[in-house]
Amino acid sequence: GADMPPLASLLAVEAMANGTFNRGCSLFAQLSGDNSRLKIWDSSSSSALHEYSPTGEQAAELTCLSWSSPPPSLNPSKSPKKQAKAASLVAVGTAGGHVIIWDTSRGEVKSTLGGASKGHSSRVLDVAFGTGGTTVYASTAASRLVCWTVAT
Repeated sequence: GADMPPLASLLAVEAMANGTFNRGCSLFAQLSGDNSRLKIWDSSSSSALHEYSPTGEQAAELTCLSWSSPPPSLNPSKSPKKQAKAASLVAVGTAGGHVIIWDTSRGEVKSTLGGASKGHSSRVLDVAFGTGGTTVYASTAASRLVCWTVAT
């Protein structure tokens, strides 16, 4: 039979299952093993840059995440500074129906979308940014697709 990888390798792969690299692979966003924290890692140094745990109304299991897609480079209406800002956002869905937009360049929450107070409390199953990073889509456990505009 085929050789099995060591147990430590299997655990490391499983622990990274809830994470994704940004487009340039310079940063890695990861949900903790218990899905209570978002961590942003610098890929070149393997060091943690930011860590975030939702509190208050947003406190809930983190369910999914997605990086913003960089705006088209040939879009003359957006400055390079605005394009870089849009490309540094991570959307994180929660079991409480929120989508939290984390700004990796500032290390802080840019905005919180949805939630029971805004009429959306169903578990977020997946999130994605539209082209240009100004629109966020979320699919929910209530079989709904929700769309928000995010200011850059």
